[in-house]
Amino acid sequence: SPLPIPPSLVSYAIAVPHDTPNGTQVMCNVYVTACRTAAGNSRTWTVQTEMTGQQQDIGDAELYSLIENQCKGTGSRRPPRRTEPKGQLDDAPDRDDETWVLDSCLAGQSGIVRVPDPTGATNPKGSPKLIKASYVVLGAEIVDGSFSRVFASTDVSSSQVVFLSIDQHQQGMHAARFASKSDRGSKRSHWMPSAVRIPTADDDELAHGRQVQTAEFRQDVFSSLLSQIASNVEECGGPIEYARNRARVPLKHVPKSCEVDYREAFGPVIVAMNDKIPGASDLFNSLDSFLRSNIPPGEPRPPHIRKRIGWFLNGRLDKLEAASERHETKAPPTGTPTGIHSKTASVARRAERSLYQNSLRSARRAIDDANKPRPNPGAVSAKFVKLNPQPG
Repeated sequence: SPLPIPPSLVSYAIAVPHDTPNGTQVMCNVYVTACRTAAGNSRTWTVQTEMTGQQQDIGDAELYSLIENQCKGTGSRRPPRRTEPKGQLDDAPDRDDETWVLDSCLAGQSGIVRVPDPTGATNPKGSPKLIKASYVVLGAEIVDGSFSRVFASTDVSSSQVVFLSIDQHQQGMHAARFASKSDRGSKRSHWMPSAVRIPTADDDELAHGRQVQTAEFRQDVFSSLLSQIASNVEECGGPIEYARNRARVPLKHVPKSCEVDYREAFGPVIVAMNDKIPGASDLFNSLDSFLRSNIPPGEPRPPHIRKRIGWFLNGRLDKLEAASERHETKAPPTGTPTGIHSKTASVARRAERSLYQNSLRSARRAIDDANKPRPNPGAVSAKFVKLNPQPG
């Protein structure tokens, strides 16, 4: 089924290498001329070469990969403009309504939309405040053999859906591909993620496709957890000694997709502190280390944090203490201050530190400087006296 082209892609030039008859390659501009649905909730794009007029079909991932490549590095081009469509939240249609097709090829596609704040917040002038929301298509409406509208769930309301025209849906998917940095202090850039996913409560996946499910809070389990940690603190000799066994919490902020779960975990602890329940203050002091410490570097943090929140809600203090246990770091072995082994190890550490900072030149300089012959200490003293004669 044909789909409309997002307005910012209609006349956007994409540089693609082409082979010439003499065997060389030149960069030629191609333009998007058509779009249609494809298997697997994807899209197929038809592009036309400006120089030859030849047309070819490419996939959705290939098109945006070409755009991303030309928007990075020296001489980069501007990415196509992104515009989030505006939608309205409303009740979902009945499942018996035959107007909507729930198993269409658009179901499962995601994008970005702006909707009125469900809390009723308004701007200073009194108009409804629009907030950015991610959505996933649930159903589509087909009129005269082509798609006309879609309705989708959003991450800002669990009871209502948003209705979009097919043009708005195309703009929303296009905007999701170019989701840029939104921090107030960050600079505007051409940064584009390889994929944009909607951060829902149990959306982050561990390896092998396993999902982390959030447990429910139970007061009896929480009371048992408080008594356990109070007993463990007493066995360690006090809260200071207990805290010394906990690992350091990294300076990184809590991932945005985990902020709601994180606050919900701290909520009952703060209530118990206000009620002066034994063990509540000890749990409060260690909870951050329980949930965020000792996460392997390079791995996504949300799955680990949610897994530990599940342990917390299930009262598994033993697992929380084992996950946040402080590891003793051993100093690297060194030889005597004047030994050849100590000097070699020191040079190797400096070179390794430079390589870790992606500086091959600095690492080579550190090794070359170490191989230079060292002057005789007596000659250094004589030269120093010669260059700095005493007065008189």
